[in-house]
Amino acid sequence: MKHISSLFDKYQNRLVPPQTSIIKEFVVVCQEVCGFTITPEQCTYTVATKTIYITVPSVLKSELMQNETKLKQALKERLGKNAPTNIV
Repeated sequence: MKHISSLFDKYQNRLVPPQTSIIKEFVVVCQEVCGFTITPEQCTYTVATKTIYITVPSVLKSELMQNETKLKQALKERLGKNAPTNIV
């Protein structure tokens, strides 16, 4: 007997979310973890390297880098295996 959730495992493992959804999740996670808001226009995502590039003032960027492990963990929980691995 299979659980209903196991029927969708095949699709969950094959389908990759688009760049825009990853950037939107990153913006939400930044708000929750760091407490400040960045816009989606300040972020770009490269699918091949799984890297998010942020163009914000250096003060905000240093705050993000201090909380990088928390950000990655929160993204991993929300996006699963398709979560970004680098934040630059």
